Amino acid sequence: MLFRSTGDPKWAEITQTLVSSMGILAGLDMDVSHLDQAVGLLTGVSGRTDPDRGRAAMTRGALGTLLMQRALFTASGDDLNSGIDHLTASYDLSPAGHPYRVAAGLNLAGALLMRFLEFGQAEDVDAARFYLNMADSLAGPTGDEVRSLMTDVDMIIAGNRGLLGIVDGMRGD
Repeated sequence: MLFRSTGDPKWAEITQTLVSSMGILAGLDMDVSHLDQAVGLLTGVSGRTDPDRGRAAMTRGALGTLLMQRALFTASGDDLNSGIDHLTASYDLSPAGHPYRVAAGLNLAGALLMRFLEFGQAEDVDAARFYLNMADSLAGPTGDEVRSLMTDVDMIIAGNRGLLGIVDGMRGD
């Protein structure tokens, strides 16, 4: 019954909570079927108009992150490209200066580096560097807010910067 109601905007917060929980479950038990359920549910709600731009950005970002995770499990280039598209939309929907914009950019940087390693698109490296440079704004209150949105932000930044260094080395830089 809940799955029929998720398209209704009044269920938006509950839907996000449900999808987040399903995504965590999929990540913990590495079960693609759980991930497929979460992607299916979020695909259904991410296309609807949401008057709250922040929530719309988070919904698109969650879908992008789940598609990226599924691409890791299944080696699907289509999921990776769709994930990047949704993460880009999430970044663009986030209001300037909003902590979620930084979080979306960090997720996007990782996805772009992953796509470079898979397909060798050089422009992905420059774009990833742009989004990683936003992490420089993680001092003070903004940093605290981003850390409340993402777990292990500092490890994600360090990992992405390390991956960027490897990619630069592969390119001869």
